[in-house]
Amino acid sequence: MNAKVIKVLEVDTGASISVNLIRSHVNMGNWEKEDYLDISPSGHGTHVAGIILDHVCDQIELVSCKFYDAFDDTKDANMKRGIECFKRALKEHITIINYSAGGRESNKEEYEILKKISDAGIKIVTAAGNNGQDLSSFDYFPAKYNLPNLIVVGNLEKNGKRNLTSNYGLKGMVWEVGTKVWSTLPDNSGGFMSGTSQATARYTNKLLRQMCKDLK
Repeated sequence: MNAKVIKVLEVDTGASISVNLIRSHVNMGNWEKEDYLDISPSGHGTHVAGIILDHVCDQIELVSCKFYDAFDDTKDANMKRGIECFKRALKEHITIINYSAGGRESNKEEYEILKKISDAGIKIVTAAGNNGQDLSSFDYFPAKYNLPNLIVVGNLEKNGKRNLTSNYGLKGMVWEVGTKVWSTLPDNSGGFMSGTSQATARYTNKLLRQMCKDLK
């Protein structure tokens, strides 16, 4: 990598370095092995990572942090791991966080660390959720935390219409095509997935590509 490095923190199910694209954007001298194994049944984190890194410049470094563990998939355990991932953003000079998850309940500790991150100028790109609900009256977090650097992404069909599974109605949210998106899967294969997770990753990718242009 060149001297100027832009770090993107993916908080997900892990990102498999068996995928050539992902491995090429990982600093192998500074990574936690467990976070680069994607043990989710679907390969969700690897799929999201491939979208984030699609056609970005060499200066983009992926930092994977696993909030989800298929062997310990409880709400409290996932939240605890997610908060620890967010804390890394301040320690490791992250530029953008991509978080393709959420839930119905707010969490004070999660809110407080995301506020610190937002106040530090780090962009947090997060999913609107796949409940098909109006977020003006339906709770989904962290999407509904009122933070200046929090970007909430909804899922569009390829024809530009809202995918009916996508949450909507939140002031200032953005939209990307997240329906039937092809990306990488573990063991260097690929496939299609749909959801606000994929839309979120596409928006992060758009931000990263613009940063790459600004480096030239």
